[in-house]
Amino acid sequence: MGGNKYAAGVQFLLEAMACKRSVVITVTQGRVDYLAAPDLGQVVNVGDATGLREAIVNLLKNPQQAESQAQPGYKMVVNPQQRTLYRCFGREIAML
Repeated sequence: MGGNKYAAGVQFLLEAMACKRSVVITVTQGRVDYLAAPDLGQVVNVGDATGLREAIVNLLKNPQQAESQAQPGYKMVVNPQQRTLYRCFGREIAML
């Protein structure tokens, strides 16, 4: 896991989910916790440029997969009480 101990970039993650966009993030402490629920996004290792590129290209080449990945994140943002993540991050989600 990367050295960043802050949830930097979490706002963009929640905004992407609110806009029904699939997400690809790097494994950093704090940020990766937002994708703890299954099917909320793809995670790649910090510094893995090839893995990041492959994840992005895969989503661009497979729009149905990207859409199916985006739906659970959108549902979590618009109806957070149904997700266990809300207990941990309810304040951040409510600010969207």
